[in-house]
Amino acid sequence: MRVFLQGKKDGHLAEDHGQYAAVFTHMENLVATSPNADIAGRARKVQKQLKDLVFTAFCHFVSDLFGELALLSLKLQANNLILPVAVGSINDCMEAITSMKEEYIPGGMYEKFMNCIEDQQFSNLQDNPKFQGVEMTGSPVCVAKEKLKKHVGSKVDLILKELESRLKNLLGANTSVDAQAVVKSFKYLIMIHGQKVKENFSILEITK
Repeated sequence: MRVFLQGKKDGHLAEDHGQYAAVFTHMENLVATSPNADIAGRARKVQKQLKDLVFTAFCHFVSDLFGELALLSLKLQANNLILPVAVGSINDCMEAITSMKEEYIPGGMYEKFMNCIEDQQFSNLQDNPKFQGVEMTGSPVCVAKEKLKKHVGSKVDLILKELESRLKNLLGANTSVDAQAVVKSFKYLIMIHGQKVKENFSILEITK
């Protein structure tokens, strides 16, 4: 997700092209040139999705969210890890994720994207804001922020519920924790930013 959204290093989010713009341009070309109606139709749908402000902003939120989970996973793979540190790291991660309901991760991709969009909105009220040269459409910024708050809140709750369910043996701070249960929890955490999360999490849910 981060590679997909990231533009040039120290570049301007609104204008400097990256992978996101490249995918959008490819979809444009498919719509214009594909002789296959099914392919052109799917490309048109993706193109429309990529222009949607709420969808694009939500992708940036997901990137920050997975970043917190990936950081936790790396901490729990440390060779010198002990149980109290593991529990503390899990709690810190859950607190950071919980805070995302009300505020951005400082310096995160979601914060930078929303600041870029809002700056454009205030400086030029007539034109739609852009991301990597792609014009953002759909909801006005003020409406999009309300929609995003709802979507972010529901996904944060989903992730926290999943973490609590999978890690209840560690989070219970019980001295008689079963060793096999602890090992199982650690295996899950190492995979947490991969397939396990994807089973119950879909970015496209916000468009339904």
